[in-house]
Amino acid sequence: MAPPVKQSQLMKRLPVKEIIRGAGKDGPGMLACMMELDARLLKDNTVYHENSREILDIFLTFFKVLVPEEYNGSLVKLLHVSLSGVTGIARWCQRPSAPETVKAATSLRLLSASKEYTAWSAWILAHSRAAADKTEFLDSYLLTCSLFRSLLTAFPTIRSELVKDPNMLRVAITMWTGYSPDHPLIYYAWKRNRDPSVDEVDVAMAVFHAVAVANWDGIVDAILDETVCSTAMFVEGTIQRLMRLPSINKIEYLANLPDTTSEIANIRITIMVTHRLMTTSPTLYSMFMDQNTPQLYIKVLSRLTDKIFHLNFPLSGDIIEARQTRITELTKLAGDIVQWPTMTSSSVLKNIKSIMSSGATELLGHSYPLLSTDDTRELEAFDTIFETLRSYALYPQVISFIKELEWYRIGRANDPENGPNPREGFVNNTCLSLHSHFPILTDERERLCDNIHHSIDSTAVAPWTERVCAACHSVAYCSRQCQKADWKNTHRSECPHLRREYHSQRISNARYSYSSRAFHVYALRLALEFNEKRRALPPAARRESLTHAISVDFFQDMDDGSALNVKSVSDYHAWTVLVIPPYLIARFNDLLDAFERMNEPFLQPDSINSEPWNDVGSARLIETCICFGDKDVILVVLLQRTSSNQAITPEPQEATSQLQKSGSRGDDSTTEWDFGVVASLAYPLLMPRLSTTPKGGVAN
Repeated sequence: MAPPVKQSQLMKRLPVKEIIRGAGKDGPGMLACMMELDARLLKDNTVYHENSREILDIFLTFFKVLVPEEYNGSLVKLLHVSLSGVTGIARWCQRPSAPETVKAATSLRLLSASKEYTAWSAWILAHSRAAADKTEFLDSYLLTCSLFRSLLTAFPTIRSELVKDPNMLRVAITMWTGYSPDHPLIYYAWKRNRDPSVDEVDVAMAVFHAVAVANWDGIVDAILDETVCSTAMFVEGTIQRLMRLPSINKIEYLANLPDTTSEIANIRITIMVTHRLMTTSPTLYSMFMDQNTPQLYIKVLSRLTDKIFHLNFPLSGDIIEARQTRITELTKLAGDIVQWPTMTSSSVLKNIKSIMSSGATELLGHSYPLLSTDDTRELEAFDTIFETLRSYALYPQVISFIKELEWYRIGRANDPENGPNPREGFVNNTCLSLHSHFPILTDERERLCDNIHHSIDSTAVAPWTERVCAACHSVAYCSRQCQKADWKNTHRSECPHLRREYHSQRISNARYSYSSRAFHVYALRLALEFNEKRRALPPAARRESLTHAISVDFFQDMDDGSALNVKSVSDYHAWTVLVIPPYLIARFNDLLDAFERMNEPFLQPDSINSEPWNDVGSARLIETCICFGDKDVILVVLLQRTSSNQAITPEPQEATSQLQKSGSRGDDSTTEWDFGVVASLAYPLLMPRLSTTPKGGVAN
């Protein structure tokens, strides 16, 4: 007697017409027939071609049933096979041999039913995710990922309708956040190419990205409305996606992949999505920043770059080119990340420092030797990171960047094949400027006294007692006498405004502190002294510096485009009062008055026309723009030229006496090119000027 034949074996023997007939009738064999029909769709190219209308009717019929509010387990198997069948149809339509007439008819049917199968997809994902049995969720997750990836690929016309559907937004968010170590990456055709140089995209990432790009506002609203999961869960899920990518061969079914698999495509999508969400929604930006996202992302990119850079097998021309392409891509992505902390003033210095310690400078070091004038993308990516980090190099919290820069200079200087490194001069000049201008900058700051009538020599009197205003924490004095004098003259009216500003900025950790101002004043003074010691300015330039405000870039010579577009102090005043906070105008006016009084004795007509000309004791008014997140800070410093240890005050009669004591104006050789700080003022730039001031530490 022959052994009994199993039902599955009987199904395989039945002709297609019988399978279609059984799948279209309600009864105990309907589900088995639908499963067999689904299996035959991809095995036999003619099955759908010859029976497209009937097969579409079978798999779309289920979706016409109203979606229940509660979970119904008896519907799950039928729903799964219906979703799988539509997926098989979409994949069949992607075949080059698929007739256009059949594809067009299929597209119209699937478009008309899109709301129905999208609603069922959102239902099964939501309910299976909440169920105790995670296997069911994984099955539903895999099916819906495959379905919508196939639909969006095969039928671009359907995408425009799908992305408007709130259920599609929920499906996309569930796909994005459904990833976990238990739910590994899903690749098209269920396998990942073993060639590490081939980019492949996780199906769920591709679906979410396609929907988000077409409807960013809808995606952001759905995330914030928490229709699928909490916003915190979404942010955490996004970060975890990226953190797992450098070691995907630790996932069981991807264990055969080589260690050099870099997953650039998936990394690109994750960072692009994060970047767009952070720049679109302040709420999402704050939540990503609270999770230290820039530091975590930079750490991943730096680790991958280091792995790619140090490939330890023989490098052919193709592999070298692939390595360079990948490092360029990673550097470009890092360029977006390093700008995230600068989008706000909150904890900007802490975050910039964390980015550098997480590997941003190492990533630059790997890309530096590969720079070529033929690759503008590579140069732009390098410049974005380098200039952003350089902008914050002159802060006490970030000054270690100076040391990190040194090893860039060891990179390719003159490669016989590629020629000079196109950024060699840029990097070298930055290093030299930092080390030449500020050899001891790490531990020093200026001892400031904010009393405008304070004399320079009193800063050298020991012991130095720094008296910071206990109310606003924004001004400091060398003595009780100076504090009383400034309170009477200026600080009484500005203190309440500064106090409110201090408490507001303290809560958000977004304060340009008195300590930072003292540090930058010291750096400005050193920069001025260095430039004047290095070159003897011609008389015309000296006279101009006594009547104009000088704008300073820490990384450029002061005579290289340093003059502001003003012809007098009155012009400078007219410019500044438009952008300075009103409560600081009185202090700013005092500073300008002192500048004019101090220089008046040195600008008499007879002294201007006489040669040789000496400006011992003259004042300098310096301005620079300091990067501080989304609110740049303008720093104005009034300095006065000193000779030896002579004390010079801003009072006009004392300045005149000093001039008379100096004797002839022609003896520069006996004069020290040193300056003392008379006064300084820092204020947030409320609105851009017509002509931008160079930023301290920033290439314009």
